[in-house]
Amino acid sequence: MRALAVIGAGYGDEGKGAATDRLAATLGPRALVVRHNGGAQAGHTVIAPDGRRHVFGHIGSGSFAGVPSYLSEYFVASPILCLRELRALAVLGVQPKLHVDAGCAVTTPYDMLLNQAVEAARGAGRHGSCGVGFGETIERHGHAGFALTVADLRKPVRLRERLEAIRRDWLPARAAALGLDRLPAVAYDEALLARFVDDCARFLAAVEVCDAGVLRGRPLIFEGAQGLGLD
Repeated sequence: MRALAVIGAGYGDEGKGAATDRLAATLGPRALVVRHNGGAQAGHTVIAPDGRRHVFGHIGSGSFAGVPSYLSEYFVASPILCLRELRALAVLGVQPKLHVDAGCAVTTPYDMLLNQAVEAARGAGRHGSCGVGFGETIERHGHAGFALTVADLRKPVRLRERLEAIRRDWLPARAAALGLDRLPAVAYDEALLARFVDDCARFLAAVEVCDAGVLRGRPLIFEGAQGLGLD
């Protein structure tokens, strides 16, 4: 087994996507790109030799080279943004194979709404957040009664119960803790919850849920998601 790691030592925009793409093309389709940290907040630009361009956020940057991705248990999975990215890649003629660890934390639309609302409330003092709910997912995941994993998506009754608890209890409490007076009315809309349940089903149909056993016996490319200087 050979393992390589792509690490950005600056403040982002170091070329992590391009480096991952090059390694993937060199190692070939037996390799596996491992997303081992971060989530859909990454923005890794890859331009294929034929000119096709994509900014990889959720999916590994070896996809143009035909190398599958593995989202490890330390990755934050976003069904909404994963499906959006898969559609964008399909337009470019790319259908990536995506392995997802059952232990991945899952971003909900409630995390995204909180993220976007608190960033908007900062006004001129905005942090520059991309609004995909990554930090809010991490915060919520640390509270056992509100944690949600990919494994939970496979249990429709449990999924709905957990989403209802997040909407009913976590959402207003977290909004108050963040100093938000109110959230958009859509946050409490039943249609939003139902749509996300459907998105979760489509996400499961598009990926292969597995464990770290998929890493065995193949070259690995660990694709870092954030410049170290930002930490």
